[in-house]
Amino acid sequence: MTVFETTRRRLLQMLALLGLGGTGLARAANAIVEADDPAAGAWPEMTYRTLGRTGFEGSRLVFGCGAALMFFGRDELLDAALEHGVNVFDVGTRDYYRSAEENLATFAKQHRGKIFLISKGLVGIEIEPGDE
Repeated sequence: MTVFETTRRRLLQMLALLGLGGTGLARAANAIVEADDPAAGAWPEMTYRTLGRTGFEGSRLVFGCGAALMFFGRDELLDAALEHGVNVFDVGTRDYYRSAEENLATFAKQHRGKIFLISKGLVGIEIEPGDE
């Protein structure tokens, strides 16, 4: 029996070439290759957009807090995101993400003027048959 030794990077490249895992796997393989290549350079700088008429310059990347904060606070994750330029944070309702809103509260209070918080809520709307 022949044993082929390979690295994780090479395995991801081969799987991407075979089409297993779709485009996500191909992007992961490319990211690993670029990370190992010093010529690839550093990560690009965060870009920002004005959020509607608020005048707030929000990061293009939004930190989704729901699953990350569902059971307990993770201020170290939130602080790392903020340090790297993310200033828009999204959290879902208690009905779906349990304690995520409560676990975000301390961080939100500490950085009140620096972040933009997006939250979702349930709205009860009754729709009658034929009201489309």
